[in-house]
Amino acid sequence: MKEILEKLGVRPSKERGQNFLIDERPLAKMIAAAELAPDDTVIEIGPGLGVLTAKLADALPHGKIIAIELEPKLTAYLKKKFRASAPEETPSPEESAASVEIIQGNALTYLRRAKMPPHYKIVANIPYQITGALMRILLETKQPPEKIVLMVQKEVADRLTAEPKKIGGSGEMSALTVIAQLQANVKKIANVSAGAFYPTPKVDSAIIALTPKQNQEKGNAGERRITTDERQIKVDERLISIVKKAFAGRRKKLGTTLKGIATLWGMVTPAALQEAFKESGITPDNRPQDLTIQDWRELWYNLAKRRE
Repeated sequence: MKEILEKLGVRPSKERGQNFLIDERPLAKMIAAAELAPDDTVIEIGPGLGVLTAKLADALPHGKIIAIELEPKLTAYLKKKFRASAPEETPSPEESAASVEIIQGNALTYLRRAKMPPHYKIVANIPYQITGALMRILLETKQPPEKIVLMVQKEVADRLTAEPKKIGGSGEMSALTVIAQLQANVKKIANVSAGAFYPTPKVDSAIIALTPKQNQEKGNAGERRITTDERQIKVDERLISIVKKAFAGRRKKLGTTLKGIATLWGMVTPAALQEAFKESGITPDNRPQDLTIQDWRELWYNLAKRRE
């Protein structure tokens, strides 16, 4: 791999988070976690030299891969490597080869602007610095993927799958933990050591799989309705902002961090906030990482009904 990169004149960029997977064993776990059907459409972000792309193509004999690469030299290499399976040269059904489309550009921009297919999955070894932004785009889009399988930093994976200590978890939750778990089932598939990459990063990695809630119903623009056994809530900018506000002062009590909630979109009065705490089984002394995902659902439900 190092020789190929040198031949292409590509020096792995730390700023772009370019760490190429040289151990192919994790790829099988990523593909298994994606639960691919032969005719699925998969979007891959940061394909690099196409190692994962090739494995995906083998798993998708009648499917399509859209691989988005930022580096122009790598894009040219990938287009040459997968030329025989480009969309305009789609093989006959007897040849059973996936259609591979290589796009040069910023993946975040593409995902924000492009019209997504009605059914698609995301499988990618991503540049780690885009993890948060990518997750928000994928989970908050009007057309979320059916499955998201990503290679991320192990610390991020542990945080995304964290639970409060009161139910046996680590308590290492963050705003992204809550936002992700409100909108998807999140599972860590496997840890991957730093030695599996070139150049070798300073931290270990992990494979995570997210399945957006299957019972989501489209609401108005910017809203996602999630039906639970007990509550139907709208995941929108207001809820996301409240979660972020709470975790911005993760060591502070919710009664303190959320006391200014009355001014947030003119939601509720301070007294109504206290009532919502009580009805949700939460005390103002709780800290954000003390709450389960169901606690957040209950709190948002009880806040929203006071505003309606």
